[in-house]
Amino acid sequence: MFSSLDEYKQEYYADRERGLLQKLNMWLGDSKAERRQEWLRAMTDILQQAIAVQQQAQQAGQSLSCRYLTCSLLYISIYQGQPVIRVEFFGDADSYPHAPWLTAAIDVKGLLTLWTPFEQQVLDKQRWLARYYAPAEIRRLFPQTIEKMVYLLACHWRYWVRELLLQGAMTGLAKSEGFALTLGQYRGWQEPVYTAKPPQDLLLHGARSLAGVDFVKGIYRGQTIRQDDWSETRFWDCCWERVQLEQVNLADALFVNCRFYGVAFTDCCLAGARFVSCAFYTCTFTACDANPESQALPATRLYQGACWQACKWQHCVFDRCDLQRMRVSDDWQENVTLRDCKTGQAGFMQIEQEADDD
Repeated sequence: MFSSLDEYKQEYYADRERGLLQKLNMWLGDSKAERRQEWLRAMTDILQQAIAVQQQAQQAGQSLSCRYLTCSLLYISIYQGQPVIRVEFFGDADSYPHAPWLTAAIDVKGLLTLWTPFEQQVLDKQRWLARYYAPAEIRRLFPQTIEKMVYLLACHWRYWVRELLLQGAMTGLAKSEGFALTLGQYRGWQEPVYTAKPPQDLLLHGARSLAGVDFVKGIYRGQTIRQDDWSETRFWDCCWERVQLEQVNLADALFVNCRFYGVAFTDCCLAGARFVSCAFYTCTFTACDANPESQALPATRLYQGACWQACKWQHCVFDRCDLQRMRVSDDWQENVTLRDCKTGQAGFMQIEQEADDD
């Protein structure tokens, strides 16, 4: 029994909120990827609607591009028992946030399976004294809790949006320079989950952030690259030959159909990095960290383990790497060696795990 709202918040509400967020994180990342598949279907349908609207505008002699694609969880919809995410397409900065050229919605009523028990627990009259405060005061805590839920959703959407890219669902959408897909609060804060920035030179970018930049069919030979930040950078059909990557941040980077010949990864961050249909020949990974729970990562973000999907490996070595929670699927492997690595369930089918000699 709590006699003050502050005491109630600290000793009861905070624990229930933490439990809600933990359950939400598990629900979003379920092993069958049901939440992700539902989101992909909904977003694909909405993008097709947007592309159709743009085509109609083009036929009418008008130009209609998208600068901002905002997604907002409507807090009131949760209170009403029908949670939805409002999706809006804006043409440019002048039209944002009051004049979207297309509006749609994503049904997220599945959130009620988590929210309803939480609401019942925190409003349980046996936990507070009515003469000190009313349930309405407890409900004033809800917006901050929902804000944390939205941010957790955004952490998962950052990875889900990759599937839209790989499936080509966003290819037909005419986008303005600096396009951003965001998730957040309606007419409030928005967290970017995907950005598309103008092309830059990978080797001469002047320490500017490469997050959201796409590199297509680049060829890199014989360079040594140190301490660059390539987090959230995307590489498509690129070729790397005899490149030394030293202390390069590859967190959440995406590589698709890339080829690596004699590339040395040394002390690189690989948390959340994803390699799809790539090939590795005589490559070495030394003291690299792919653990999404590494202490070196920002505490404000959630990361997945590194992922290699449908890749080809020949004569590659991992030496003193942290590969915990790494995922490998549909790969072809020949002579992949792990030396004194932390693996957990590394996923390699044909590996030789060696220990350092005393």
